[in-house]
Amino acid sequence: MAAQAGLLQPLDGLLPTGLAEDQYPFAAEMGEIEGRTMGVPLGVEVEHAAYWPGLFATPPLTWTGIVSAGVPFVFPAGGQDGTVNDTTLIEYLGAGGRLTDAEGNPSLDEEPLAAVLDFYARAAAAGVISPSIVLPLTDTEGCWEALLNGQAGVAAVNSRRFWTAPDVGLALAPLPSRSGRVITLARGWMVGLVTSDPERQEQAMELLAWLTDPDGYGPWTQSLGYLPATRSGLASWTVDEASRTVLEALLEGAQAAPPQPIHEAIGPVIQDAVEAVLTGQRSPTEAARQAVESLQP
Repeated sequence: MAAQAGLLQPLDGLLPTGLAEDQYPFAAEMGEIEGRTMGVPLGVEVEHAAYWPGLFATPPLTWTGIVSAGVPFVFPAGGQDGTVNDTTLIEYLGAGGRLTDAEGNPSLDEEPLAAVLDFYARAAAAGVISPSIVLPLTDTEGCWEALLNGQAGVAAVNSRRFWTAPDVGLALAPLPSRSGRVITLARGWMVGLVTSDPERQEQAMELLAWLTDPDGYGPWTQSLGYLPATRSGLASWTVDEASRTVLEALLEGAQAAPPQPIHEAIGPVIQDAVEAVLTGQRSPTEAARQAVESLQP
């Protein structure tokens, strides 16, 4: 909003040497407005899965793997303020769905949405998803509690919660997808440039270079539980190799969270479809069709 109000200066041509190349793709996407770089993300949060490794022969990476394992899976199916949670959006995008049409208007693809809803229906029929448990959940904090109290063996969780909590033996994985594609949505703290004075701009970029220097950037993001937006920052994290591999895949595959106007348009529509399927009011196919049609002019 600060950029649209004209309060920020473009960063193109000013960024510290090598920073743009070091950033993960989502970082450039988060900072770009109308083709110009208006911000740089520092601390990032995403959603991923957390699970008890003793319950799975292999990490639960696909919908088929989740259903066949028979281990309870929880996600915030209740949404927030009538709009859909990030977990469902991530699964929809991972199935090949789009949030806008060619003109940039809010739009949904029927087949990927029906596939996500069919996963929920199959998982509910198999007892892997319990509607009475997941529909009251409105955020990933409730999913985390379900993991700890034994209601779930795998759950959608917030990355910052995972990395700031005491180590209780949970493992991380990408959220399950149709094909095993690794994808998530990134949200985070952004740095922008206000001054138009060249000397102060140079000083600001020196500060940004210091903040993103991997020797300090990795440790301070890890200590606060935020994920770094650069590859060198993650390389400075102290984690086991299995976790590093998952984090690298998550950050390489992450996308910037959709703009608020898009989310406000498609969020309630998808949420209605999720609730209709989990309560048995509509089939996945019918719920997806109605969702798509509701956005058509």
